[in-house]
Amino acid sequence: MKRFCILLLFIGVALFGCGGGGGRKIVEPLNVEGKWLGEMDHTINGVLRHYGIALVLFQDGAHVTGGMILESDTDGHSGHIDGMMTGNHFKGTRTARHIVDIEFDVEGDTLMGTFTFVSPEENLDEHGTFVCRREPIPLQPQPES
Repeated sequence: MKRFCILLLFIGVALFGCGGGGGRKIVEPLNVEGKWLGEMDHTINGVLRHYGIALVLFQDGAHVTGGMILESDTDGHSGHIDGMMTGNHFKGTRTARHIVDIEFDVEGDTLMGTFTFVSPEENLDEHGTFVCRREPIPLQPQPES
């Protein structure tokens, strides 16, 4: 009987230690859908350029797609965005002339991001940082009563 009680005590302690809270917490993706406007510092082979940027993002769960439009005279840098949100962090790609790694974080209505592309074959080294603000959704006119 004494062995049985010790065994039950051991099993109870082991089960207590396996209770909830020890697993990985699932972080819901932040909703980033909408239009974002801002500015970018873009360095291409050591030459810094500064210009406006617009992001139009669509979201289905954690999957984010959309477009990045750069207001510059540099051809081929606007493109398609595709990636995943984890909490307030996005990680994915921007596809235009090249496939570029892009990441951003969102705090409130501010989006701050970076992208990088290095191609020794093309003698190309590109880096960018950008900050955007979410554009408010226009109010829909209400029908008159």
